[in-house]
Parts: sequence; structure tokens; C-alpha cells
Amino acid sequence: MSRLRRVYRSDRYEVVMWDHGHLRQEERQAVAYYYDGDYPPEARPSADEIRHPLPPPEPRDTTYEINRASVDAIRSGDEGLMRNTFSSSMNSLCAVLVANVSHTRDGERIDLDAFMTSDKYAEYRRRPQVC
Repeated sequence: MSRLRRVYRSDRYEVVMWDHGHLRQEERQAVAYYYDGDYPPEARPSADEIRHPLPPPEPRDTTYEINRASVDAIRSGDEGLMRNTFSSSMNSLCAVLVANVSHTRDGERIDLDAFMTSDKYAEYRRRPQVC
């Protein structure tokens, strides 16, 4: 991906590049730009010859699919039905929480296992009191 830094206005110019072309998002469609012929061409290819709109993906209700996979995994006891396991998700959440706690403790280095089990960090594992 290529994107300029310190840009104060975005014109959707994110581009994926490879050695023979690039991919852009134009309005609501992804378009690949590349020459698909004998190289070198006898004449400069026209814009139509190098522009290859990609077919849009089938519309999907991804929230429903995620929930359905979770329910099926729980029902069957098979975590393999989900793209991410419960334990892996908890590990990711723990890493985010540790980063936040480390920040509040002036950048203290915190071991994930210690954060999950040590009395030293018990206050951060308590459920907040709701008034």
C-alpha cells in the first residue's frame, strides 16, 4: 500500500502496487491497471486496454455470518469453525488491556501471564462498579 504522510485532505488515493501494475479503489469499484499483452507493445496501450474493473464481491451479512459461526462453534464444541479461537481472542484483548495499564503506570513493562494472574494487577481485572 502506498499513501503519503501529512496529508490533510483525502482523495481516496490509496494504491496497491506490484511490478506490472497497480490496484485502486474508484468510487465503489476496485480497478486493476496493467497491460495484458505481448511486451513491449508496438504502441502505447490505450486507457481502456490497461483498465480492468474487478467484479464486486457477493453482498454478505458479515455480522450474521460471524454470529452464526460462533453459535455453531459453541453448539458443536468445535473452535475450528471460527477464524479465531476464544483463547486467542482473550490473548489479544489481554495485550490491549496491558498496553493501556502500562501507559497509566508510566510505561511499566508488564508480562501478559502476570497481568492475568498476579495479585499485583488484580485491581485491573475487577469488574467496574456500576452506580
